[in-house]
Amino acid sequence: MVQKLLMGIIEYAFKYGLFKVVIMWALACLDVCCHRLDGSVILDHINLSLKQQESVALLGLNGAGKTTLIRVLAGLCQKSSGKVIINGCDMDHRPRLVRESVSVVTQHNSISLFDTVEDVVLNAAGYAGISRKKAKLRAQMLLNNMRLYDCRSRRAYHLSGGMKRRLMLVCALITNPSLLILDEPTAGVDAINRRLIWDYLKQLNEAGVSILLASHDCDEIALLCQRLVVLSCGRIVSDQVLDANSVSYFRSTLESMVNDSIAQ
Repeated sequence: MVQKLLMGIIEYAFKYGLFKVVIMWALACLDVCCHRLDGSVILDHINLSLKQQESVALLGLNGAGKTTLIRVLAGLCQKSSGKVIINGCDMDHRPRLVRESVSVVTQHNSISLFDTVEDVVLNAAGYAGISRKKAKLRAQMLLNNMRLYDCRSRRAYHLSGGMKRRLMLVCALITNPSLLILDEPTAGVDAINRRLIWDYLKQLNEAGVSILLASHDCDEIALLCQRLVVLSCGRIVSDQVLDANSVSYFRSTLESMVNDSIAQ
């Protein structure tokens, strides 16, 4: 009920140009739908809000619609209906402003494997219109934070899978986004560097970066997120604030979803 009320306020504020009200939300999805070419539903009337400096987890079995929702928010997949508002900007009408404030780490590697690690990052900055001088300074800091600085002159195809994931995160952060969208960012990353990524993401969130995280890792969700949104068959079936019982709730929810899927 509270979530529906919040979404109604956002929609009203956007409709009548009250951007001072809208801007308190980093992200608002208003009745977003997405269909396949054959008409089957992928996303079914998604209503989701994310406040500034909030970190929200997306949970769902494979095929639940998590990656499609992320692709819609990244502008990589066209929605069938609804609105996406990011930092007060309607994605349909002000896509450039939206792109400037959002970075996405996708589920699959999307880096150029034949460039050096440093060039991969600098090219990502160049695509965003950041000067090379400014990008070099920020790239040095980020590569060092992700323990990739010593590999900066190596071709990306020489990196391990976990190192490529960390490089993708560096590319996402080079633009200094206010909203970071992550699709299983630590998949294939070893335990030590997974913790490194978690600690850095937590620092970013505390510094003001809003985070939308799709993950199946209960420890990751419990450490990084304040809310847990559960997707099933393209619909939001649960939206819970995480508390001291978050890990047990996460595990019971995931177990229940798996059992229901097997039963079907």
